[in-house]
Amino acid sequence: MSQTKVHVRFQSVLLVICLILAAIGFTFTRDDDQLFSIFFAAFILANAIGWIWILYITRPVVRASREAYSDDKDYFGLAELEIVNAHMAGLWQWWRFGGMFLIVAAILIVSWSDNVRQNVADFWYQWLPSIPSAAIKSLLPDALLILFIVFAEGVIWTMRAKMAFGIRAIDALQSDYVLERRAG
Repeated sequence: MSQTKVHVRFQSVLLVICLILAAIGFTFTRDDDQLFSIFFAAFILANAIGWIWILYITRPVVRASREAYSDDKDYFGLAELEIVNAHMAGLWQWWRFGGMFLIVAAILIVSWSDNVRQNVADFWYQWLPSIPSAAIKSLLPDALLILFIVFAEGVIWTMRAKMAFGIRAIDALQSDYVLERRAG
């Protein structure tokens, strides 16, 4: 009988614990715009820090993989690695997080400043007179949360599709062609 060992990283266990705590936190703060906004901002900040940590721990793996693919003259593998690396560490990620932080800042502001919230509601009431200003005011944090989800998930799923199409194209080419590196 063979035994299979399962190695679990401490960081993986910590991540699962944090996600469970986040779910509990979101559940308990869902009816309080102010508490929810603080909790949500902390969650998004932790998400960004986690992404930076992932880049830090995977950078040596990417570098070693890049060298191995080059040494083996596996240029299709190298091209796929570069696509995945551009997905994980690309400038687009910084823009995505910047947009996410701007929307979270808006959520914090409308949740904590009644004056700003009323002014924003009044502005939108001019464009949507069929919706009472009070209704707009009460829906602002939720509308911003929906905007956050559409933006953050829309960007990441678009980039995931771009990565998947790139890898599929390279895989299709690999079956019919030989790839060589240009001199220089």
